[in-house]
Amino acid sequence: MYLFRLIQTSLITLAEIEATAVIQRLADSGFHYHNLDHTRGVVGVTRLLAQDLGCDDHTTELLAIAAWFHDTGYDDMERHEMESARLAKEFLERNACSAVDIESVSAIILATNIHAEPQNLAEQIIRDADLHYLGVEDYYPRANRLRDEWEITQKRQLSDEEWYRLNLTFFNTHRFYTNAGEARFGQQKERNKKSIELKLAQL
Repeated sequence: MYLFRLIQTSLITLAEIEATAVIQRLADSGFHYHNLDHTRGVVGVTRLLAQDLGCDDHTTELLAIAAWFHDTGYDDMERHEMESARLAKEFLERNACSAVDIESVSAIILATNIHAEPQNLAEQIIRDADLHYLGVEDYYPRANRLRDEWEITQKRQLSDEEWYRLNLTFFNTHRFYTNAGEARFGQQKERNKKSIELKLAQL
């Protein structure tokens, strides 16, 4: 068991090193939200939620690897989840991981697509972790980094009213899939939503 844990911990470290190099390169292209801070945050929250929900060590480790890779595919913005899954698959194959684990990691990454419906607990956890910023006190600085990223990478410029209405629509359609996600981030999410409504009313 100790040897297994040692091997898996080393694999997570290798995943961190490889993903970090890709993400840092993307940051130079204007990805100010989908950056290393965001990825580290998602990795940390997946671990917290996995612990809250009693996930076993192996599931937690697969989640960590998926979290490190989940935004590495932004060279292809339209298909970035699929590209991220491809990069993770290549990494895992080079490290002699099983086909079952490779498929699991790929599915977890693909579940971060906002149009996807998570099919199991691991996929629900990473979906909640990826969007946990909706329920944190520093929501606005994070959201503004996304706004800046869109302006740079997509030439998408929005007025304040357009921006806040888009945010409010997303808040109204979003839900946390796990009880742990709701417990940790739900109340602050509601406070952030009310703040956006107030900003719109004041425009």
